[in-house]
Amino acid sequence: MIDVRDLRKEYGDFAAVEGSTFAVEPGEVFGVVGPNGAGKTTTLKSLAGLLEPTSGGVEVAGRAPDDADARGQLGFPPEESPLYEEMTARSYLHFFADLYDVPDATATERIESTLDRLELDHRERPLGDMSKGMKRKVAIPGRVPRRPSDRRLRGRGRYGRYRRGLRGSHGRRDTGAVPG
Repeated sequence: MIDVRDLRKEYGDFAAVEGSTFAVEPGEVFGVVGPNGAGKTTTLKSLAGLLEPTSGGVEVAGRAPDDADARGQLGFPPEESPLYEEMTARSYLHFFADLYDVPDATATERIESTLDRLELDHRERPLGDMSKGMKRKVAIPGRVPRRPSDRRLRGRGRYGRYRRGLRGSHGRRDTGAVPG
């Protein structure tokens, strides 16, 4: 599913990543570890299509990482994940599942399984009341609530309706939108 061959990313005279080569098969758990400045984030941003490599090859599901289908195969949490502090862990994960149009029954099953694996006992505690480590535990799966085989339902959930409503009012003089 992920194939990186001799990845190199330079910033001027500085090589942030030099000759990185690896492959990750579907279902395989793979970690990128190393000291600060080793190129971990640069490598992940290249995989997510957020950075163009200086040289080398990167493919996600047989496609270039900037391809829309390839981007749909990955979830990339930022280092500092902004959380909706008033949401609970469960509602936060449901929020992202809904954004990706994961069917409710499927989302609930995956979310409960994820919370069990994270050993997160305080599922109904507001995120703002959790430790930084617990927030990070919740933020990472929040970015990857769907699986590559999930088909988008073209915004049929409540957030899809909200997005369609915003698009429908765009350009009208008597309307405005403020993020909630």
